[in-house]
Amino acid sequence: MIRPLEPGDAVAVAVLHQAFLRSRLKGYTGRRLLACYYRSLSLAAGGGCGYVEVESGSRIAGFVCGVWNPASVRQNLVRAMWGGLLLWGGLHVLLHPSGWGDLSRRLLPRHRQEFPLGGQAEYELRPIVVDEDFRGRGIAGQLLLRLLEDARSRGFKSIMLKTEVDNGRANAFYVKHGFVLERTAAGYNQYRRFLEP
Repeated sequence: MIRPLEPGDAVAVAVLHQAFLRSRLKGYTGRRLLACYYRSLSLAAGGGCGYVEVESGSRIAGFVCGVWNPASVRQNLVRAMWGGLLLWGGLHVLLHPSGWGDLSRRLLPRHRQEFPLGGQAEYELRPIVVDEDFRGRGIAGQLLLRLLEDARSRGFKSIMLKTEVDNGRANAFYVKHGFVLERTAAGYNQYRRFLEP
């Protein structure tokens, strides 16, 4: 069953993020910071959203998120989660020598310069993850379709995403689902899919 991301899902989603995505937000403090991010996306304050696939009663089998206003997502994160960001961010910087600059780029991502927005809002898929125990059941495709419906309902004409160039499985998945490679820069592929009216 696919449903909107709820605040209570944030820790489980953060665990999946750490387990299956490349991330420098490691360990317990990284998981707590990711949970703050996903909790802020679940608050429906604008700028982003998320959906989860729930299996076996309450186990989250996978999730997908979309962001169309990164500035609003950052403001919501800071406004709603400032205490958690301060606590877990401070501990994370102390425990992991990557420093605050790296932490802020990972937790509060901005569009990279090599992928300019051109002054227009874009709907960006970021990220989609399915637990290994549930792969092969079409869950990723169902989550993707739900996000495409969300983008269409908000009036967007297309949805874009970025993947690592060397992530062959993800690249093949998106091409299979109608995404077209637009460009490659700094180790990332940028894909776009136009939405039917």
